[in-house]
Amino acid sequence: MLRAVRDHKQAAEKLDVEMMRLGVHWADLHLADPEFAEACFTSPKTFAGEGSPAIDEFCVPEFATMLGRTNDSAGHFLSQCVELAYRL
Repeated sequence: MLRAVRDHKQAAEKLDVEMMRLGVHWADLHLADPEFAEACFTSPKTFAGEGSPAIDEFCVPEFATMLGRTNDSAGHFLSQCVELAYRL
């Protein structure tokens, strides 16, 4: 029984890592250049701190829908993904 619990926990952790990778990839697909935001119909937002790229905040609702989360929750998740990828 305990072995099954451990195995399921390890599998869940691997899925969490893969979800973070997908979050980073989604953010990378939606990089926004603040200089040309109006021309590209984007709304640049820095999801993480200094040194992280600006991401088009309009990409969050689609991501939220696929995650089954609210926009705020998905935005927070993307912030964590970008923070890990670009700042740590």
